[in-house]
Amino acid sequence: MKKLIAYCFAILLLSSCGKDGAPGVAGPQGPQGPSGNANVNSSTFIVSATQWQTNGTSGIDYEKYVDLNDPYITQDILDNGAVLVYWVTSTGINVQLPYQNVYPAGSTPFIYQPNATVGVATVEAYYTDWTSFNFNASSQIKFKVVTIDGSLRVTHPEINWKDPQSIVKGLNLQL
Repeated sequence: MKKLIAYCFAILLLSSCGKDGAPGVAGPQGPQGPSGNANVNSSTFIVSATQWQTNGTSGIDYEKYVDLNDPYITQDILDNGAVLVYWVTSTGINVQLPYQNVYPAGSTPFIYQPNATVGVATVEAYYTDWTSFNFNASSQIKFKVVTIDGSLRVTHPEINWKDPQSIVKGLNLQL
């Protein structure tokens, strides 16, 4: 039994040594981590034409939608934080959703509308007259989902948390 206690004491003593063997001496500092905010997460999704699902009837409530599975969307984020969804254009510009496009001028508006539930950001796409449409079979659309922890509300009371642009500006997010 005495040998077992001595053995445990020796392991405890050795495990408390620093890299150079001296007790309590910290090893060298590691490299600088990436810049950013530990309370903000970003996920990027590339959606092909075949991933869009259809909901509704043409002319009544026709829309396409895609579910973007994102583990950062928790109940706490939904209750206390923020979920921002962006369409990333082919030129790399992040366009915050909801987004409405009327092209060519005078045509029926097309809308990307986001929605979030635990673990999923859903993007709905539809024309305001609810007519049917199809995405180009070879097209890919990129979306970015940004989740912001609710603890930032406490440290940034000056931000209007109901205004996504205010959140981006107030947290100085580089999207």
